[in-house]
Amino acid sequence: MHCMCGSPLNSRLVFYELKVKNLFVWNAVICCYTKNKLYDDSILMFCELLSRTELKPDNFPFLTVHELAVKLEMVLDVFVGNALIMMYGKYGLLGDAIKVFENLHDRNLVSWNSLIRVYSEHGFSVESILVFVKMLEDDCYLVPDIATVVTVLPSCAGERDIEIGMMLHGLAVKLGLSY
Repeated sequence: MHCMCGSPLNSRLVFYELKVKNLFVWNAVICCYTKNKLYDDSILMFCELLSRTELKPDNFPFLTVHELAVKLEMVLDVFVGNALIMMYGKYGLLGDAIKVFENLHDRNLVSWNSLIRVYSEHGFSVESILVFVKMLEDDCYLVPDIATVVTVLPSCAGERDIEIGMMLHGLAVKLGLSY
């Protein structure tokens, strides 16, 4: 109610006086800050939710943070995009991670590694390998690094694909990434 009346300070005071804060309350405050153009507070509150509670956010705060990035025209920034890919991936929102990746115009190695990792962490080994192969075939001329190799290798093992694993090992040796 305080938020709807344009009083985010009062919303904050009520929030901090609550003994028990459920996800609905956190979402309400994050949304309040965003609606009142207190973008820094919105991001800080979201980070606080992730770091100081055991609550698992639903789609609502992610949408608010993503909406914030869109409003500030930051969503196409490769660094913000990479962070969003990892954030969505961490919470199992693969469709959203993929959408952000596909909308990035200037993908860098971190972008590709992030998407490979998201697939790998959620058991989509084949997709992880396919993204790696697409990265190699893409016209961006990116060279895999050690992070790429250690992310793709478990996917090869998960698929019991010794041939791709051996090719990946050979590539790592050729690039000087092996010890």
